[in-house]
Amino acid sequence: MPRKRIPANERKRLILEAARKVFAESGFEGAKTQRIASEARISEALVYRHYPSKEALYRAVLRQLIREQDANYREM
Repeated sequence: MPRKRIPANERKRLILEAARKVFAESGFEGAKTQRIASEARISEALVYRHYPSKEALYRAVLRQLIREQDANYREM
């Protein structure tokens, strides 16, 4: 049975969710892209298809956190 392909925006969401967890647990230096890929249940190559480096992925996680924080402040 062929595997169902996950849409790109859903893959990015899964990658960011996994990266957020791994960076929070291990810090930037300790976080490994292989572990992020494993947490997201995708290949490491797919992580790099969406984010060209670990630093780019880290920055994406930080941008997401800032957007969430801004949204929380607006709700106050």
